[in-house]
Amino acid sequence: NHTKREIFEAWVNRIYFGAGAIGIGAAAELYFGVPASELQLEQAALLAAMIPAPGRFDPWDRPRESLERRNRVLRRALALGWITEREHRSASSTPIAVASPDANALVAPDLERAVWVELATWDDARDWRYGGATIETTYDMVRQRRAASAMIASASALDRRQGARAPCR
Repeated sequence: NHTKREIFEAWVNRIYFGAGAIGIGAAAELYFGVPASELQLEQAALLAAMIPAPGRFDPWDRPRESLERRNRVLRRALALGWITEREHRSASSTPIAVASPDANALVAPDLERAVWVELATWDDARDWRYGGATIETTYDMVRQRRAASAMIASASALDRRQGARAPCR
């Protein structure tokens, strides 16, 4: 038998928050550079807002959508009596301020997410985020970067030959 709090804690530590972050602790560190226990109300509301669709409410790629969704979560928390009117006004008027994306963490987000998802299925109590194991994949970062550069160069050359209006990025 587990309490509601234990069930919630297990769930919130296994859900995907985007950019390779699995679990509330990883998301708090990635997006705000703080442990989950130190999140401010507006930060926690943003993470809660991201749960249904992390890509759609990504604060780096879609700041307007993530702000609107965060404020919706705050309005709901106010309506349920979880926060006061003063807390609501303060949190909803605070602009979203996320940490700069860590270039190393975002080199291969799809691969990283796949590895984390696989580890989450293992029937092991270990918290893989905090070390104790080495995970090896066949991913070659040097070759991947070369391939990406070659694709961009080829697409840019094609754009120039065909007279495209905007360069590839």
